[in-house]
Amino acid sequence: MQEITMIVLKIYVYIMSSDSENAKLFEEYNVAKIIYDEWIIDIPKILDIMAIYSESNPEIVTFIIS
Repeated sequence: MQEITMIVLKIYVYIMSSDSENAKLFEEYNVAKIIYDEWIIDIPKILDIMAIYSESNPEIVTFIIS
């Protein structure tokens, strides 16, 4: 179970990161529109991320919500 939760956290970090390599790929596939249209990231999910991961990974959670 621990491995699955870390994979989920890594996916959210990847989605939220904006380095140049990801930015080009995200722009090519219009990822921002998909995230918005499909409600991939919304307030309840952000609150869940904070509740699940903030104690064990506070720096990563701060990055995600900033």
